[in-house]
Amino acid sequence: MTARYYEGQFVTCNFPYKEAPTQPGQRRIGYIHSVDRKTNPESPTALVLYTTTSDNWMRQNEGREGYFQFDEVQARRMGQDREFMIEAVRVARLPLNQTFFPEINNRSNRAGVVGAAPKAVQQEITSTLIDIVRNRPHTIDRSGPPLSKPTVATVKTAAPTATGPRSVVETGRTAPSGRPVLGLKK
Repeated sequence: MTARYYEGQFVTCNFPYKEAPTQPGQRRIGYIHSVDRKTNPESPTALVLYTTTSDNWMRQNEGREGYFQFDEVQARRMGQDREFMIEAVRVARLPLNQTFFPEINNRSNRAGVVGAAPKAVQQEITSTLIDIVRNRPHTIDRSGPPLSKPTVATVKTAAPTATGPRSVVETGRTAPSGRPVLGLKK
């Protein structure tokens, strides 16, 4: 049986490196932004955001759009053991399987779930990601293995806008880098 991961959780995963964007990387903590169990129920996927505890990287990106930094007190409330940063501009669409989530079936370790972000943090990350996808999609670093068909990540804004909730979707197009192109769907 596969664990049920949910939006806002921090889980152990093998997040792909930029140098090998379709292959599993070393084990680290990732932030589950959204989960898609509807497009292909036999092979659900998660949109995972990169996290880092690198002091140097956090200093270099402090205050930049799409980079969310949390001090040690905030981190502990979310199940982390030290300050960290979520990069909303570094995303991976990953299949929910042991290749990318090595502890997904490990019940003795909560299936690799480390903690969760408060709803306010989740909403801020979602709002920022939608803004970036809408206005600066070229700034997003995408990775993950090729999927057989486009997937939808349900991303709802904190408050529905006049045009209603929107979803971040893979368009089926590929950028020159070989990575999938994201777009917005109403």
